[in-house]
Amino acid sequence: MKEYPFYGREKQPNGRVTVSIGLVVCRANISMKELVREADEALYKAKNSGKDRVVQKVILSNNLKAEI
Repeated sequence: MKEYPFYGREKQPNGRVTVSIGLVVCRANISMKELVREADEALYKAKNSGKDRVVQKVILSNNLKAEI
């Protein structure tokens, strides 16, 4: 992705853009606020672990969470 020749790249630092994503797959009965908090937590873990990454969390129940 960071090597893709996108429009306007000359205006970006080092001429590239990186993407960090926090993704949550949920089968539990949790609130939307909690779901967004979990996704936000995954996003910041992706950013803090080197950027240009995807951190995925799976929530199977209110007490069972796993990070992939």
